[in-house]
Formats: sequence, structure tokens, C-alpha cells
Amino acid sequence: MQIAMENKIVELLAKLRAQAAARRMPLDAYLEQFVEPDEPGTNGHISLAEYDKALEELDALPPPGSSLSADFSRADIYAEYDENGVLR
Repeated sequence: MQIAMENKIVELLAKLRAQAAARRMPLDAYLEQFVEPDEPGTNGHISLAEYDKALEELDALPPPGSSLSADFSRADIYAEYDENGVLR
């Protein structure tokens, strides 16, 4: 399993190097195109206060509306089947 995974990594790196070369770019510059930058100064982390604020904002949102009608019933689910459970 380990060897198969290492072979896949080697193959992937070869493909990426070829793609970078086709664009006349160094591999590291080519790969950086696919990484989303973090917000400046955050290093991908937020403070506990910001986290709590985000949770409070989520909690304040109204609950999502139901996509089912108020009179939706079990019969609506099985309306296409007869009394023996066979699709009509």
C-alpha cells in the first residue's frame, strides 16, 4: 500500500512538473495558483471573540423554511405505488 501511494505521488508530481513546464513556470509558482491566500495577518486563524461573534450571527439567522407543504403526508410519498407496493 505504501509503495503504491508513493508511486502515485511520483506520477502526480511528474504531471504537475510537465504542466508547469508547458506554461514556462517553476513548479512552486505553478502550484501557488491553486492555493487560496489567507486573509492578511490571520494565518488562517481567528480569535476566540471573532469565533463567538460568528456563532452568535449564525444563531441569529432565521431557521431555513421547510420545502414541504404543510399538508404533506406519508400518502404523498407512496402515491405512485399500489396497495401491494408495486410501482404503477
